[in-house]
Amino acid sequence: MIGCFLIAVSFNMLLNPNRIASGGVTGLATLLERYLGASPAISIWAINAVLLVVGGLALGRAFMAKSLFGSVLLPLLIYATADWPPLTTNPLLASVYGGIGTGIGLGLLFRVGGSVGGFSVVASLLLKRQAIPPAKTITVLDGLVIAIGGIAFSPENALYALVSLFFIRRLLSLIHHGSNATAFALIVSDRPEPVRDAMLERLDRGMTELRGTGAFTGTDRNVQLVVLKRSEVPLLKRLVAQADPRAFVLLSDAEEVMGEGFDRFEIERRHSRERAARSAWI
Repeated sequence: MIGCFLIAVSFNMLLNPNRIASGGVTGLATLLERYLGASPAISIWAINAVLLVVGGLALGRAFMAKSLFGSVLLPLLIYATADWPPLTTNPLLASVYGGIGTGIGLGLLFRVGGSVGGFSVVASLLLKRQAIPPAKTITVLDGLVIAIGGIAFSPENALYALVSLFFIRRLLSLIHHGSNATAFALIVSDRPEPVRDAMLERLDRGMTELRGTGAFTGTDRNVQLVVLKRSEVPLLKRLVAQADPRAFVLLSDAEEVMGEGFDRFEIERRHSRERAARSAWI
């Protein structure tokens, strides 16, 4: 509910008054208001209703139930806050703070497994039917909304929408993953022992050693896998550079990590909450 409220306030007090269509169904509602004079709340309700029916038929009742609450609540809150006055008429400030507010709201929603329907429904459908990655689908749809917004309002508005979209994505990721953002590194080194000692003793992270073979040379190599907090990546780089300046290192974000030293499995967390609840009741 808090996430939907932040999105609604950001839309009505920052983005929509400054005609910043920064993607998503809310950006599409801004365009429909411009061309058809339709109320944004009604537009979002109508779009989500169609998408939920199609998504429910194609993806099942569980998917529809998961998206229903946010899909109804968001336009309701947009309708309830429609008369709130704009916070600023400066489009740059509106794009920055509107993006921050929307990103925080979406991050809160995703942290609890919520959804506001919209383009995520289309992305889920295309993933199932055509195996198209959801990120690619949402990026294309957001890009279309921003491009049309540039035609409907001005190219400058499209640039502000890109600024807003940047902050939405950054804050969404930050709030969704929080301080638990994780990464992993694959290290190929001719000096695996010093690298191993640095990871275990100075980084204080476990390591898994895999056996690899160079395709060109046919040489057996050690491939060392380390999972760590995103904030620990700079330290890892320094330690590997000290242990073997010629090492090959592949770094990437890890969407989710479960196990010792990171998040526990969801079923274990649920059982822990149930035990705590029973203890409190007793």
